[in-house]
Amino acid sequence: MVSHSMEDVARSAERIAVLNEGRLYALGTPDEIFSKTQELIDMGLDAPQTARLAEALRQKGCKVPNDIYTNERFIEWFRGLKHV
Repeated sequence: MVSHSMEDVARSAERIAVLNEGRLYALGTPDEIFSKTQELIDMGLDAPQTARLAEALRQKGCKVPNDIYTNERFIEWFRGLKHV
């Protein structure tokens, strides 16, 4: 599958190849690839919205796990937090 929709890729793919300027940049599982959200963004590539949200929270000091890149994983992580 070739796609520019990272949400589709995050939900469907078992392995992802990331190309940058015609060269293979990374090859791995969605967990491995989307744990590099900031690197993808810095290259001008897209990342799932949930991965971008998780990265923004990390940059604000929240301890969000690197494997958060789908809504389902975000909800599961959020529900596990101790709320005041």
